[in-house]
Amino acid sequence: MYTSIVQELKSLLKSENILQNLNLVKEIDAKFKLIKNEDSEEEDINKLLAQDLFSEIDKKISEQRGNLKIEEEKHKKRKEELIEELSELIKNEENIGKAFSSIKGIRENWNKESEKGAFKLKDLDKKFSKLIEDFYYNINIYKAIQDHDLKRNQQLKKAILEKLEACTKQIVSRGLMSEIKKLRNEWESVGPIKKEEQKEYWNNYHNFLETLYNNFNEYKASEKEQQIENLKVKKDIVELIKAIDISKLKSHRDWKAKTDIILDYQKKWKLLGHVPSENKNEVWKEYRSICDDFFNTKKVFYDEEKEKYKVNKKLKLEICKTAESYRDSEDFEVANAKFIELQKKWKSIGAVHQRDEQFLWHKFQKCCNTFFDRKKEFGKLANHEKDLVNTEKEEIIANLKEGETD
Repeated sequence: MYTSIVQELKSLLKSENILQNLNLVKEIDAKFKLIKNEDSEEEDINKLLAQDLFSEIDKKISEQRGNLKIEEEKHKKRKEELIEELSELIKNEENIGKAFSSIKGIRENWNKESEKGAFKLKDLDKKFSKLIEDFYYNINIYKAIQDHDLKRNQQLKKAILEKLEACTKQIVSRGLMSEIKKLRNEWESVGPIKKEEQKEYWNNYHNFLETLYNNFNEYKASEKEQQIENLKVKKDIVELIKAIDISKLKSHRDWKAKTDIILDYQKKWKLLGHVPSENKNEVWKEYRSICDDFFNTKKVFYDEEKEKYKVNKKLKLEICKTAESYRDSEDFEVANAKFIELQKKWKSIGAVHQRDEQFLWHKFQKCCNTFFDRKKEFGKLANHEKDLVNTEKEEIIANLKEGETD
């Protein structure tokens, strides 16, 4: 039953970026715990292998998170260096050909860095964008650009502004923010426009971006509110599970009923979204602890039941063996008393496992039926012989009476 989990975990370990599959890791972990909690059989090699694979995945997640943090710091530092490099170019470079070559390299490096993280360093992005605009003016590059190119750039930027304006009217989503990132990169790749138009276009561009950033912040805030609501529901689930009094569960029916309830709570838990990061570990640990307590206690109960089943099975097998020894007895009086005794003893013994109960009962009942059928046939035969003797006696008496008459 653990084979599919092992395969899924091995597949996850092969992925280069496991952080993109955290939800899948959680789903597999929940499935594993569910199977493990329900599993009362002996250790499965795949179960042990799955546990090892989970440890490897945790280690890989930790490493990738650490590497991601380092990369983000490098990303920020590299952008700051590119801004400094661009500022120096604007101040000192007068050779137009060399300036174009330098600015091309700077922009290519900037775009590479921008692909690593959207909307995280917007102040640096804004500063760089302004420096790009200044570049084309401050070193008189426009002297080498034809009026046709300026108009073409204006058309391109106008189209981008129209798309950005349309984005401000859409419902915020992760996909929308990716689209904004794409439009921002397009804007940076377009050359300058006429100087008299620059301020208006610049202001419109950043006003749209500012609106979108604000919308995104509101979206994040609404996510936070939803996370708080999710936290409340998860805490309610924890309290509901806590309210189950394990000490009162004394039978298979009791345990099954409460297990069904808890499994239903676990399904609801899985359907709920994220909670605030500051509460995440605490509520998860509490939830996992009470679920583990329940299923561990359930395992102990069924382990004890299995031991009882073994003892009861042994006793019932002994009864069957005794019944078989008396089944063909010719001493019906002694055997009859013994079978009655064995039947009473059978009733006093508790249950055995469901897979054994029917077999053992059939085995015992067959011996009983065989004996009592034999006893019944023996009784019929004895009565028949008795009737024959009585008939003979009656005939003798009748003959004697006839002789006296003569």
